[in-house]
Amino acid sequence: MDQRHLARFAVRQAYQTGNVCHVVATGEPIAPFTVIDDHALFALADQVDPRDVMFSADPFADAVA
Repeated sequence: MDQRHLARFAVRQAYQTGNVCHVVATGEPIAPFTVIDDHALFALADQVDPRDVMFSADPFADAVA
């Protein structure tokens, strides 16, 4: 699975749920990337380095960059 596929998946999830979704590098060999929403990202804030966020999809384009 490449990063373009994950980015498209994150965009679809964002539009379906109305939440900002992120592609995050996990560092795990079996699942090197995951797509999570803002709620999960904030819950894992102590475990996720900001440099691990590869892509963000904002369905309303109102997030501050």
